[in-house]
Amino acid sequence: MAAFTARRSSSTWRPGESVTAGIRIVGGRVIDGSGSPERRADVTVTDSRIERIGGAALPADTVIDASGLVIAPGFVDIHSHGDLVLAWPSERRLGLLKGRIAQGITTEIVGNCGLGAAPLFGHGRDLLPSIGAWMSPDAFSWDWSDLDGYFSHLESLGLPVNVGSLVPHGALRLGAAHLAFGETDAPTRRRMGTM
Repeated sequence: MAAFTARRSSSTWRPGESVTAGIRIVGGRVIDGSGSPERRADVTVTDSRIERIGGAALPADTVIDASGLVIAPGFVDIHSHGDLVLAWPSERRLGLLKGRIAQGITTEIVGNCGLGAAPLFGHGRDLLPSIGAWMSPDAFSWDWSDLDGYFSHLESLGLPVNVGSLVPHGALRLGAAHLAFGETDAPTRRRMGTM
């Protein structure tokens, strides 16, 4: 899994230079996820990137008072079952995702517990949408067959958060072996090899 860190600009601003930041967050306690103790610092954001933590304040179009609040990087939800909420082609989708965003979640990892929206092949193409129906507010057409297609579908809807996926073993098993039970015979071992 990738680590997510704030990126700081390599440019150096000097007092008197006419650089304008988009947002300056002032008065908050910075907890940056590095293991360093929390500290009070202003955070400057330019073009959706953290420009500076602490140091001389840049002029900003917007100033946010974070007194009494924590400033932290986005959180990664490593155990999300939002696979189909993220893929739901409905205007209500963003309303359901607001709670996650309000908690500071900026990245969701889907495909957990062997469940997920892709890959779809073999018997899984017909069964997986029914098995995964509990993850979706409404039924809708799954117009993808693999994770690349799933991510393309998400991108076509617009993503309010970053998304990563595990390859769900349940989808692999359904596609390769259907709902087969019993002893591991030669055909089953071949299907397992396909997984």
